[in-house]
Amino acid sequence: MHIKIPATSANLGPGFDCLGLSLALFNEVIIKRAKISSISIKGEGEDNLFLKKNNPFLRIFKQTYQKFGGKDENFCFKFINNIPFSRGLGSSSAVIVGAVAAAFFFAKKGENRQEILNEALLYEKHPDNIAPATLGGFVCSVLNKQEVISIKEEIDENLSAIITIPNKTISTKKSRTALAKTVNLKDCVFNLSHSSLLTACFLQKRYDLLKIASLDMLHQNQRMKNLPELFAVQKFALENKALMSVLSGSGSSFLSIAYKDEAAFLHKKMQGKFKDFELKILDFDNKNKIGLLSVSIIIGALNTVLCILIGYPVAMLLTKNKKNNNKMSIMILLFIMPMWINFVLRTAATRDLLYWIGLDGGSYPYLATMIGMVYNYLPFTILPLYSQMLKMDNSLIEASYDLGATKTQTFFKTQIPLTMPGIISGAMMVFMPTMSSFVISDVMGERKIQLIGNTIQFNFDQMRWHEGSFIALVMLLIIGLTMLLTRNVKKEENVRG
Repeated sequence: MHIKIPATSANLGPGFDCLGLSLALFNEVIIKRAKISSISIKGEGEDNLFLKKNNPFLRIFKQTYQKFGGKDENFCFKFINNIPFSRGLGSSSAVIVGAVAAAFFFAKKGENRQEILNEALLYEKHPDNIAPATLGGFVCSVLNKQEVISIKEEIDENLSAIITIPNKTISTKKSRTALAKTVNLKDCVFNLSHSSLLTACFLQKRYDLLKIASLDMLHQNQRMKNLPELFAVQKFALENKALMSVLSGSGSSFLSIAYKDEAAFLHKKMQGKFKDFELKILDFDNKNKIGLLSVSIIIGALNTVLCILIGYPVAMLLTKNKKNNNKMSIMILLFIMPMWINFVLRTAATRDLLYWIGLDGGSYPYLATMIGMVYNYLPFTILPLYSQMLKMDNSLIEASYDLGATKTQTFFKTQIPLTMPGIISGAMMVFMPTMSSFVISDVMGERKIQLIGNTIQFNFDQMRWHEGSFIALVMLLIIGLTMLLTRNVKKEENVRG
């Protein structure tokens, strides 16, 4: 597998240990099963022998993998580290989240990010970095016992991050020792109100208030005293079109946010001012719907192919028995009867049956989901195929045999083209509903598989009407285009006929 884990910036000023965002700067890990365990590192830490002998990623991966039933196997690990160490950009959280997510993959636990996040909490007691590393975007998190409760908002594409990376490191542990052991009520109220406003600014896109909302009284100034130059970094950034400028995590890096068309100006100004520091312009990592769309398309396509492969011979069998009305009626009834049962109940019954035979969605989420998809959508391919075969001119099949064609040649060169409208209709009736389904993936896959339908449902549940409606509209456009292409194919088939 090949996994990418983003850098993160935590606290964002007043949101101490609860607010964070994800940056488009990634560590990459390539993992393969191997006969002999091996490790290679490129980038940050490539000369660090300790990382090769006692790598925290390997330790967390092994513990999590074996916890969920994995064996003591050998793996080849290739690390490409782009996130600087001990600079407040979430390098430790990237290791934890990456290792847990990789262990979930090899243990066939699925890709449920909430479960990955809760498991990562065992290795990192604060969610401000691990939450955005797992979910992407801007994330507000709280802890409820051993569970992370998070709300994520995608960050506007018109914004950019300008990261100032000093040439000195600050460890999180050392940075925390600089904090006061007690704080007064006034400072607490100040941070509560400002972190609330900061969250609202990202949710409502009120970026004009970010400068005020990002003010802090609890930790930032105390930590910046370890590297006094950071006060000048913050002041200079705010004077040169930065919307906000805050210490990234515990430091030593500084996060400034600006509009994308002004980011280059700020970057150039800061490069000229702080020549000894490294500066980067980064986008934000929203973990957008590209991966989700890919999974939905693959599952939709696979379900369509399986339904046609199973449905076609069944339709042929029904057609051969068309003269025996009683037998044909019974066979059709066997396929239609399950459709009389409520869709959710039917799916739940299928899940319980699979659980009874040992194919539960918790252990085999993709297999269980595919079985549920095929079972529910198979009739939608059988019926149009059967209808088309009834209309088929059998004299053409006989003519093919008379001309010396074999059964295989007749099937592929005569019967398939004659039944192509039924195949297309069946494919249409399966592919798009599969992509937009959410009940089957939730019930059969135990919410470990996310399709486009799950995302639409989630957005509506969270009253994020604009995002849910937008994704639904995109789905409608895809359906419209598919129907248009299908119509053209059918016209061509009719012309040939």
